Amino acid sequence: MIRMGIAASLLSTWSITLRMAAGFVILLLFSCGNNSEGGKLNAVPKGESPTAQSELSSSLHTVTVTGAMRNVMWKGELGPVISLDSLRNKGSYGIGPLSGLRGEILLSNGIPYVSFIDEEGTPRVEKRPDATAPFLVRTSQVTWDQHKLPNTEINHKYIEHYLNKLATKYDEPFAFRILGNATAADIHVQNLAPGSIVSSPTEAHAGQVNLQVPPGAVEILGFYSRKHQGIFTHHDSNVHMHLITEDKKMMGHLDSFVGWDVELLLPAGLFGACENCAYYP
Repeated sequence: MIRMGIAASLLSTWSITLRMAAGFVILLLFSCGNNSEGGKLNAVPKGESPTAQSELSSSLHTVTVTGAMRNVMWKGELGPVISLDSLRNKGSYGIGPLSGLRGEILLSNGIPYVSFIDEEGTPRVEKRPDATAPFLVRTSQVTWDQHKLPNTEINHKYIEHYLNKLATKYDEPFAFRILGNATAADIHVQNLAPGSIVSSPTEAHAGQVNLQVPPGAVEILGFYSRKHQGIFTHHDSNVHMHLITEDKKMMGHLDSFVGWDVELLLPAGLFGACENCAYYP
């Protein structure tokens, strides 16, 4: 009886040991499977564009929108929804109109530029940390990848087409910057009369002042998205861009641009860098 008890005890111990070992093997296999799958997700398959991994890093390139263009244009919501005094950090970039549609805003690396038309009808640019906007699209980005575009004349339509092709596999909004020499550029500055009531884009643009930018070095800040028409882009475009001249004497919403020696800057790691970027026909 003692021997039978010992044997039963040994069998029970072996059973427990085998179950524990089996459980460990299953856990190990599950863990390896997860690691393998994770490796596949984080790697860019051979022959794939770097954009294949950009969806995974979209949280690193967050674009934030406060307010909406359509609410301003159609509902007449012209009052402030955000102040620039909370966005004066290195790497802060943003664009939008000035509250009341009394001017334009460009936030560049934490510096808040406001363009407006003074009482004498002269366009001016000032730094205004206390400026407010009825809608603003913004991001925080310290490092950028360079895309050197062909050494030929480039226009604003080329830029949008290039971004459309580049972002084929990327569905999230992102910021971009353009550095170059303008041979011709048209901008506008909102200058709505105080107390105006707005219920349509036509009324919203009443008083708008159109300006021609003289040839010279400029910087353009833009935001791209295929799914934010009416939010921060117009219904017929995937981009919203503001231009500022190198001397900071002119700034406004970009309507058209022709230039050369153009560099396109994109959030670091989103699409990778490009030394001699091919033209997308």
